Amino acid sequence: MPSGAMAGGWWFRAEAYEIRDGLIRPAAGATIDLYDPWAQHVPAPRRRRGADGGGLGSAEERPYQALLRLAHMLRDPVTGIVTETLSRRQEDALLEWCRENGLLGILPHQVETVMFPATPTSTADDDQLRGTPLAQGYRRTALGWELETREVGGRRATPGGPAKSNGGVHLRVRLPQRVEPNARSGGVILRSLPDDRLEREDLGGTWSQFFSMQDRATATSWPFPSFADAAFWRLYGESVSWFVTAAGLLADAVDMIAQLREADSPTSRETLDAMHQQINALAAPAAPALRSSGSGSEMRWTTPSLLSSYAIMTAIDLAGGADVRRCGVCGSPFITATGWANYCSMTCRKTQNRRVNRKRERLSLELATKGWDVTRIAHEVGARDGETVQGWLDKARREGRLP
Repeated sequence: MPSGAMAGGWWFRAEAYEIRDGLIRPAAGATIDLYDPWAQHVPAPRRRRGADGGGLGSAEERPYQALLRLAHMLRDPVTGIVTETLSRRQEDALLEWCRENGLLGILPHQVETVMFPATPTSTADDDQLRGTPLAQGYRRTALGWELETREVGGRRATPGGPAKSNGGVHLRVRLPQRVEPNARSGGVILRSLPDDRLEREDLGGTWSQFFSMQDRATATSWPFPSFADAAFWRLYGESVSWFVTAAGLLADAVDMIAQLREADSPTSRETLDAMHQQINALAAPAAPALRSSGSGSEMRWTTPSLLSSYAIMTAIDLAGGADVRRCGVCGSPFITATGWANYCSMTCRKTQNRRVNRKRERLSLELATKGWDVTRIAHEVGARDGETVQGWLDKARREGRLP
């Protein structure tokens, strides 16, 4: 029976995070709950480029935009690589983003199957299986995470079909034959980032990097909580490097599309296709999920990670005709359903407005010293009216900047 709290795109987040043991983890004692990251996503309307972008969602920031902005902020502005040591400002921004959204879910995003080392069982419906080593773990399905149990070392064929021996593990023949972990010693099948290749590893490899040293014994043995259980998210953490690298895969693709937005050449189209494939690879673990909504039905997505939810949202918006741009203030890429947005957030818009007003104020002071009246100054600098200019001049006199 699949166990998928992530069905429909729901996700876990803690009320507070900290960087501990080299990992971004829930703060000690923090409550972990579920929320719906899709609740604020209204697909970008399909429209002609340059239209006014009217309609639902046209003025709303996309749910994934804060991640694109954070990924840009955590990189060196010259080299574009992740800085080795975060500043206090960067660390605070990262932890605040996690508090609002949770972790990206990089490990469950990659895991296809995980099996823990086999142990003898003392209880079984079949008397012949008592004492037989059984390996247990989880397999990802289109509906969520499915508990999987395998007999090790016996000669008992799996009911319902011919059995195939694979390192002492008797399995029903699967077509096509899948890469499987070692059920006796445990292992994990991962899809690599960003190219989605299947790789088989033991639990001491990539898997163990997402748990602290003190939690690794728990993380590499059975029983182990499902990815769809809050208990898993109390053990789990992501290093800053892992987090920014994974976020950068989405942010870099959107950034490159923004750069190619006005280009039209065979080379740019090939690059655009490559960026689409990068987003596709991030979205690949997601599966469509039909669920009831009021008296009807709606399509949602079952996703093993927040990263894949964001990739799906990005793909939906791009396919819907949204614009892809780079913020005129912070430089981060952003996707907008309007034809006129130049800034990735209201914060950046206000920052730009303050910059423009400071420039207008300085020019107004210069013109006032030349004897211009406030009405003429307002027209010259593009101020709202003469009263606005008079306010700037009065302030400058109080501060001693204008005689």
